[in-house]
Amino acid sequence: MKKLVVKEENCKGCRFCELACSSNKKGSYNPKSSRIFAIRYDYPERTRLAYCRQCDNAACAEVCPVQAIELDTRINAYIVDEEKCIGCGMCVEACPFDAIFIDKETEKAVKCDLCGGDPQCVKFCPKDTLFYE
Repeated sequence: MKKLVVKEENCKGCRFCELACSSNKKGSYNPKSSRIFAIRYDYPERTRLAYCRQCDNAACAEVCPVQAIELDTRINAYIVDEEKCIGCGMCVEACPFDAIFIDKETEKAVKCDLCGGDPQCVKFCPKDTLFYE
């Protein structure tokens, strides 16, 4: 099964991945709406990407009290069912990668869903940092 693969040593912090994600998910170029985040460190100058690793036995899914996060085996991604989600934030606390958060507008959990198997962040990464393989 394919997964999002990141070569952080190639990342230059351009944040195109954030723009591609937010455009695809919310219809606007707003990094705050992205489901992947480029976190830049000043010294040494480098960038770390916060993104969903689609973990085996994902902690976010395991702690959800209403089973709102389920594995879509077709694309090998954990998907948040917004109808079931109660916005409790337990998944946010459980994620070791800072890759899930509560959307301020919907008050529901959001995370990467691999764009249904066609991750837009990969398509727009100009530095060979993101791969879907």
